[in-house]
Formats: sequence, C-alpha cells, structure tokens
Amino acid sequence: MAKIAKTEGSIYFLRDVDYLTGEVGRYVKIGLVRKDKSTEQRIREHQTGNPRGIKDVHTMTGVPFVEKLETQLHYRFIEKWIAGEWMDLNDRELKEVIKEGERLRDEQKIYINELMNAENLAKEVSNGRSIPALDELLKIKDRYISLHERSEIVSGELKLIRSQIVSMLGNAGSIPGVISVSLTAAGSSFDAKRFETEHPDFFAQYRVVKPGTVGGSFAVTGKQMFKKIAPQLDEKIKALPKEHFAGNDLEKEVPLSDHVKKTHLNHLELLKEQKVHEWEMDLIECQLKMAIGDHDEIEDVCKWKRVKRDDKEEFDEARFKSELPELYESFLVPKPGVYKVAISNTRPYPI
Repeated sequence: MAKIAKTEGSIYFLRDVDYLTGEVGRYVKIGLVRKDKSTEQRIREHQTGNPRGIKDVHTMTGVPFVEKLETQLHYRFIEKWIAGEWMDLNDRELKEVIKEGERLRDEQKIYINELMNAENLAKEVSNGRSIPALDELLKIKDRYISLHERSEIVSGELKLIRSQIVSMLGNAGSIPGVISVSLTAAGSSFDAKRFETEHPDFFAQYRVVKPGTVGGSFAVTGKQMFKKIAPQLDEKIKALPKEHFAGNDLEKEVPLSDHVKKTHLNHLELLKEQKVHEWEMDLIECQLKMAIGDHDEIEDVCKWKRVKRDDKEEFDEARFKSELPELYESFLVPKPGVYKVAISNTRPYPI
C-alpha cells in the first residue's frame, strides 16, 4: 500500500466565462485546495492574466485525503482530460464526475481511521503469533488476489503499448501531445568507496549511527509472480526491443495520426483501470492490516511480521560536503545525461 498523504482539503470545479458575451467555456478545471486555502483564493490566482472570468461551479469540502481524490478523479475520467487540470466536460458529464467524487470522499471518510491505524501498526513490533482466518477475511483476500492479478496484467499491457508508441517515434524526439523524449543534463556523483579506501580516517569521522526502526513487509498469501499469472504476456515483454535514443533528433516531431491517437487512448484506458484497482487494493490491504493487528499472520490470508531492525552506520555525505567542499569535489565522478521518455496522461489534440 502506497503511503497516502493525509491532507484534508477541498476539490473545486471551475469553468471559464467570456467577459464580453457571457459564454461559458467547455472546459472544467478540477483542482484542490488544502485546508489552509479557499476556492476563492485559487480563483484569484487563476484569474491573474486570464482574459476570461473564472467561475466556481462546485466545491466539494471535507475531503480527508484531498491529493488522493484529485488524482483519482483525473484518472477515472482520463478520456476527458485535456491538459493540466482541465477536462472537456458538458454539464451532464460534470454531474457524473462530482457524483463520483462525492462517493470517493465518503469512502475516504469511512476508512480514514483504519488507514491511519494501519500506518501506526507498521511502527509496532508484532508478537510472533498467528490467528485463524474468518470466512469474511478469506473472501476479502480472494478479491485482493483477483485485483492483483488483473493489475499485473494491466501493467504488462502498458509495457507493450509503451513499446508501440516509442516505435512510432522512429528517430524523432516527440509526437505532439502523446510522447516526448528529453536528455537530462550531465551531472556527477560522490565516489564513497574510493574515498573510504584513500582516506579511511576521514571516512570514519563522518560516519553516523542511524537508529534502527521497526519494519516488515506485508504480503497477501497466494499472490503469484507475473510469469505465473500471464506467461504469454511475460514472454512478449521479454522479447521487446531495448529502447535506444542516442541517435534520435530530439527536435524532430512525428505528426499525429488516427493510429497514434487510438494507441494513446488504449494506454490511457489502461492507466485508468490501474488507478481504480490501486485504490480498492489500498482499502483491502488496510482492512487486512487492521485484522492482523499485532500478530504476525492470519492463516491462509496474509503475513506481516514486524521486527526492530539493527542500528545502521551511514556516511554523512551532506556534512562532509559542507565542511570540506574541495576534498568532496575531488571525489566526484561525472555522470552522463540520461534519456527520459514521457507519455502524456492527457489528450491535448483534436479527437
């Protein structure tokens, strides 16, 4: 379960209005304000430099995990996501989005205590004992396994589609609105091993002890590896060509085609499914963690052994860099820039 940002706030839905004609725009901005801000403040920020007025259509208040809800709404309606936080929604579609947002907010409110308590349990050493499974927990576990297997397949299919989109680039650097390749700036890294070899006394002076924390992996019983879940898909992924962009002209663009748009939409639909599964799996994992409590295991359902880890010594690179910058720089190793691929989560082009 990914750690959820526990920030309360509101989700706003904004439209723009033509000052001269009063015409209401087709786009809706779905964004968030944290508890220390209001929708009115955000409107004033968006209004600056905007030749059209900003209208608050609806504000959904009292959202326990506002970042999570904003992300879920963007992805659940990803086929309508145009750019930034702006979505192409008519009034009927907007009502559907708001209704789904309210449902998810209410779901967050139901599980807020369990989500918080599950994170607290992660900090406690378990007692080494197991407990028998109730029928209800076995059903919940079966649902989790089903979601996990489908999520693994979706992740695999996303890799295939990514490879297809990359192949459409040829030796270009982008397909507008779909994919872009960029080369990061060259950098450097500190060669700690060489420094320890050449200056062992100095190295020892900058070693610090990090207190051990409680830790342990949570695992649902019966989860299978990807190659067991989807062996044919696994073979296809293994056969994919390696990505190589060193010879690409990053300034060159490939024009959009209907085939590219369709492939991109398939990618987005899979992302949508992935995010929907992610939230349900988070809630199920939370329920199972609460059921296991301070035990190590629920038989045939899940395991969560938590132990106190040993203290660990680490090299304090930040302090060393601050106190002896010239010596630090003499042990920097150049790192070349790397190529990064970004496939757009939005559709900023004619559909």
